[in-house]
Amino acid sequence: MSYQLKKVLAGALAAIAGLFIAGGLAMAQTRTVTGTVTDDYGEPLIGASVTVEGVTPPSVQ
Repeated sequence: MSYQLKKVLAGALAAIAGLFIAGGLAMAQTRTVTGTVTDDYGEPLIGASVTVEGVTPPSVQ
């Protein structure tokens, strides 16, 4: 095998491995959170938004 062919194959393998790793990291960040947002008296807040910290761009649900 020539040096140039080995270099191309190594680059392709690295790209494929990178796609698998990036896909795994993206899927690992999926999490469902449930609950009720309440005020100081324990009453539910209607229309409240929850901001997820530490994500870019910020996610508001």
